[in-house]
Amino acid sequence: MREQIQMEFLKSFPNLPKRIYAVDWDKTAEKYSSLIFDTRAPEKNVGDDLPLCRVFEMDRPTSGGYQGDMFYIPSYIGMPAREGFGEALTCLGAVLGALAAGESTKRDGHDFAQMAKAYYSIINGHGVVTNNVNAEDTCGSFWYDIFPSILYTQIASFFPEDEEFMGQVKEIAKTWSFVADKMKGDWEHTGYSLKHHKPLDSGRWIESDAMIGIAYLCYISYTLTKDSALLLTARQCLEEAAGLGYNPYYEILGSFGPYIAARMNAEEGTDTDMETLLQIVFSNNTATRTGWGVIREAWGDYDAYGLSGSSTDTQGYAFSMNTYVNAAAVAPVARYSQKYAKAIGRYLMNVLHNAKLFLPDTLPAYLQNNHDWVEATGISCISYEGVRNQGKTVPYGTGDQKKNFNPYGAWGVGLFAALFKETTDSSVLCADLTGTEYYAPASYQTYLFYNGADEDKAVSLQLPAGEYKLYDTCTGSFVEEHATGLRNLVVKAHEAAVIVVVPCSAVLTKDGNVLSADGIPIDYAADGWSAGGDIRDVFIDRALNAAAAASSCLSDETKAENVTSSDWHDYWTSGENPGEEWLLIDLGSVVDCNLINIYWNARDKRSVAESYYLEVSVDKGHWEKVYRSQENERFYQPVKMEAKSLRYIRIVMEDKEDRAYPYSINDIQVF
Repeated sequence: MREQIQMEFLKSFPNLPKRIYAVDWDKTAEKYSSLIFDTRAPEKNVGDDLPLCRVFEMDRPTSGGYQGDMFYIPSYIGMPAREGFGEALTCLGAVLGALAAGESTKRDGHDFAQMAKAYYSIINGHGVVTNNVNAEDTCGSFWYDIFPSILYTQIASFFPEDEEFMGQVKEIAKTWSFVADKMKGDWEHTGYSLKHHKPLDSGRWIESDAMIGIAYLCYISYTLTKDSALLLTARQCLEEAAGLGYNPYYEILGSFGPYIAARMNAEEGTDTDMETLLQIVFSNNTATRTGWGVIREAWGDYDAYGLSGSSTDTQGYAFSMNTYVNAAAVAPVARYSQKYAKAIGRYLMNVLHNAKLFLPDTLPAYLQNNHDWVEATGISCISYEGVRNQGKTVPYGTGDQKKNFNPYGAWGVGLFAALFKETTDSSVLCADLTGTEYYAPASYQTYLFYNGADEDKAVSLQLPAGEYKLYDTCTGSFVEEHATGLRNLVVKAHEAAVIVVVPCSAVLTKDGNVLSADGIPIDYAADGWSAGGDIRDVFIDRALNAAAAASSCLSDETKAENVTSSDWHDYWTSGENPGEEWLLIDLGSVVDCNLINIYWNARDKRSVAESYYLEVSVDKGHWEKVYRSQENERFYQPVKMEAKSLRYIRIVMEDKEDRAYPYSINDIQVF
């Protein structure tokens, strides 16, 4: 069978966004790269914000051995200009975005890709890239260490003949494989110290999706080295992520799971749980960060479907970097596992257009924070950090720092330039499935087409010089033979096609389930696949918007129901001078549960109960204690249990260090 598998989470997405924008991501990426690497002051400037890029000479070698010129780019427009090191997320991102878009990273005599090597550090004998230059230790946050390592690894893919880059990529993977071994399957930590060889905990959150980012680095390096130990690490990390029983997605690392699983399954014959890894990405409330994931709603008159960020912060707060990176990471899945092509196509169709909300030339001036700066400088290629559902307006282009335009994430327009190709009909999406795949195996041009219209549509495809056969992996057939020049392809209404451009002279061979042309795979599921039904939305917070009550409340603004909103802005606070206090949640019906998360109010440590217990019930008559803490100092406490039926949850607070200060809880989650 070749029936497309749908995702329950994506079914609410429109086939076509409400607003179809004339999106020229290539031009936006070109303008952004020209601006971000320009070290000369422009004629039009505002408050000395420009130039954004400063080049300076490092006064000593880094621990990774780099010495020479280095560059600084501020994470936000308006940050003070300085000769110092910028965040790797910003500076490495700028280099990757330019390379992905086909833009040069050599400007005005400076080689920014080579200067990126300054971010490679050696910590306690381990090669790694963190968010800082010359790091003495990791940052204490997995994503701030692993994501820069991923960016660096992806940059190096554009320089396969650079032995230094390639050697460092392999060392980075070995380092994180070492960390994975040391974690021994326990990923419920915030980070890992390479200096002290131990996990790190903030007491406020955990970043369990670190294992997915490590799987990406290890499998990529395995494709270069064929080191079986790296393959084993990648497999184990993905299996552990899929087997957690809860959604570990924290910031961005979880986005890389479906691609690595799909590619590894196709190339190595493994059977990694793709469905769970897709569920981890396509969710809007994770067990490690309340309300986090992919947006699936409209904000006022504007669609926000497909944007990534918080679904609960101000009723929704999407971020540009997360949106760009998530789409770029997920898209190549359709090349290796085409049964998800329609679902991925529907998602990409929405994100292609809705991500334009981050750019200041999309929303009217009154719906954004700093349009005056755009008018004064003439610059509209830098994204806002994010868009809020309910900011000063609905929606509202804004951010968290300075002038709210952020090179920290705006570089992702280069990923969109690499991924999305213009079509002759705006209701049909075209995504280059190799555009954001790094270290890809030998391949022919492969495009995902998705038709969001209610009727069949024909779109043009420009072929290279020569004669080709066009193979659709979704149907397992050649849709055209002896094709040349500009061809018209018909894509059925609300359907997807994955088209591989195969030279007519290529000899077809089949090995198992893989169809190849001149030895290059064109279909990794040539015999089709068994229909498994739609992928259910399983990572649901059963406590979201549930009824709640408490023994006391400080005010109407700190009521008990705040703990089920998943919005970190609001919280429950007990009355002053508390004695023994309790907080009760009614889920409305009996559900099966294996995880309860308690988020104490991190605004003040005095709000945390030192001694408390948690009990559950199906009828409020018989209570079962499932957790007790007598020396608690943590703001975040996950309570794991064997699958248990329950309806009511009660937290009983017995004691705290400063009884003059009320108890306070931000959120309770139930999975």
